[in-house]
Amino acid sequence: MENSFMENQNNNYEQLEKNNYKLKVSNIILSITSIVFGLILLLIVLLVAFIYVKFGSRFNLMLNKMNNNMISTSSETQKLDINRIAEKLDFIDSYVDFNYYYDKDNDKIEDEIFTGYMKALNDKYGEYMPQKRYDQFVEETNGEYYGIGAVVSNANDNNDFEIQEIYPNSPAEKAGMLAKDILKTVNGEDITNQTLSDLVDKIKGPEGTSVNIGVFRPSENKIIEVTCIRGKVEQIRVSNEVIEDTIGHNVGYITITEFTGKTLEQFKKTIDELVEKKVNGLIIDLRNNPGGELTVVLDMLDYVLRDNDGRFTLNKDEFVPGATLLVYMRDKTSIVDSYYCNDRNEVNLPIVIITNGSSASASELFTRTLQTYGKAIVVGEKTYGKGVMQNIQPLPDGSAIRLTVAGYFPPDGYNIDGVGVVPDIPIDIDGGEVMYNSDADEVYITDNDEYRVIKYDGKEIKTTKTATNSVAVKTKNYNDNKNLIIYENDFKYANEKWYEDLEEKYTDKQLIQAIVLLKEVN
Repeated sequence: MENSFMENQNNNYEQLEKNNYKLKVSNIILSITSIVFGLILLLIVLLVAFIYVKFGSRFNLMLNKMNNNMISTSSETQKLDINRIAEKLDFIDSYVDFNYYYDKDNDKIEDEIFTGYMKALNDKYGEYMPQKRYDQFVEETNGEYYGIGAVVSNANDNNDFEIQEIYPNSPAEKAGMLAKDILKTVNGEDITNQTLSDLVDKIKGPEGTSVNIGVFRPSENKIIEVTCIRGKVEQIRVSNEVIEDTIGHNVGYITITEFTGKTLEQFKKTIDELVEKKVNGLIIDLRNNPGGELTVVLDMLDYVLRDNDGRFTLNKDEFVPGATLLVYMRDKTSIVDSYYCNDRNEVNLPIVIITNGSSASASELFTRTLQTYGKAIVVGEKTYGKGVMQNIQPLPDGSAIRLTVAGYFPPDGYNIDGVGVVPDIPIDIDGGEVMYNSDADEVYITDNDEYRVIKYDGKEIKTTKTATNSVAVKTKNYNDNKNLIIYENDFKYANEKWYEDLEEKYTDKQLIQAIVLLKEVN
């Protein structure tokens, strides 16, 4: 019995050994299988990665075609096939890399791609702004920068960089620079053949740093070296002077160069100062003013107009009872926004606005709104004709796009865009009165006493004398090579001493007309 037990124990041991052996073999096989499977999986991953790197754009194109087709059927908007474009661009880029003889500038190529996109929209006022251009735009809009406070241009006959204006209390003024100085060097570097943009970049810099500038001063006929300590400069958008005792009373003459940045606070300060000086009226010169920010011009209009005029209304859902409507905006289909006066301020002085063909956008809205409410008389030439607004959309890489998003309309609904604002008294800067018909087209008279009309887009049509609803009494001759006939002013004051003094002091006939009008309303 004992032998039988031992025999059974031996059998059990042998069976256990066999089972352990089988388990070890199974574990070894499993380990080998896992390693092989892992290696195969790794090879597959590497192969997929290689294929994606090599042919990624093509795979993306295939994977997204179905999705793009679904989008195009579910929306009326025609979206660009970005993947197809990317594939084509990738092919071109690869071909250029292998075959182009010269070096390529990838950053420039990228900027030009986006520039081309915006250009293809045919948006007259749209653009793509690379980071440097956008940074400059923001700086100009804010109206502040760190530099020397001198306005420089290269407009003279020799293409020299000439100082046009020195801002009061600026680093340039403190360093002794003067208007009419001609810039020659910056930190010892000759800047004669550089662009104005490059020159400005060299002069601007961090606050408190110095820049050495060599200028030629014509009055002394020599080169002068000056050192300017860069500081915070506030751009002057609004300037003024008091025209005193020329017609027996004082006139506040305000020039606004742009509706951006600090223009609002400069405008308010200027108005308040002129009111304190007890001027009898205001002349606001908007000639060559390209426009600016909608919020700035609206706040300026709000400051001038009273709050509760209430003459112009929108529909019942959008009209604010009794309020003074300043502007409303429309997109492709409907009114999207409107603005009203609400600051409880009003400027109680007669106002004359002077305009020309380069008064645009915000200048036109400012002019037409005050004209509509009878708050200002407009003198000069028809304005540019820009009645649409743009949004600036910054992009993640520091660049931005500008895109036209809506049309804006003054309170009476007048369509500024493509038309312009017609002055109450159309007159050229040299004194020749200009004729416009009821559609704001410029009118000429031929030698045969026929009217010729020049449309906004430059097209010419012929019409009859009786079909023209003129807002002026004098014209300029269509066949005159100089384009202008200068008429003697026939104001009833023409022979009076004060008027003769006025003509002797000013050659600007539009300004003279504005001054005379303020005498009329006083």
